[in-house]
Amino acid sequence: MLTPSGSGRLRIVRRHFLPHLAPHVALAAVLMMPHAIWHETALSFLGLGLPPHLASLGNMINDGSRSLLAGNWWASLVPGLSGWRPAEPSPWTWSGHRKTSWPAGCAAA
Repeated sequence: MLTPSGSGRLRIVRRHFLPHLAPHVALAAVLMMPHAIWHETALSFLGLGLPPHLASLGNMINDGSRSLLAGNWWASLVPGLSGWRPAEPSPWTWSGHRKTSWPAGCAAA
């Protein structure tokens, strides 16, 4: 079915809707990834995630926490920092998205 302008629905969606939707979907994916990593790490650390014989940040932190009393502090520090690292660029990602999505005179709601 054609619209009054002569374009089909698919063309209108592809030309007008998707270009405005893509940055928001990309931002949501970038901001959700650290949460998925943190949830998996927390669940595995508590023993509710992956089985202990599989490699996971939570399993590595749990194994390292058992060796803290022996003086092996790095065994849990390195996996802990690895879980923190993906979340580091999140504020800068949102700032860049905000600058490109809203004009300078408009306040973001």
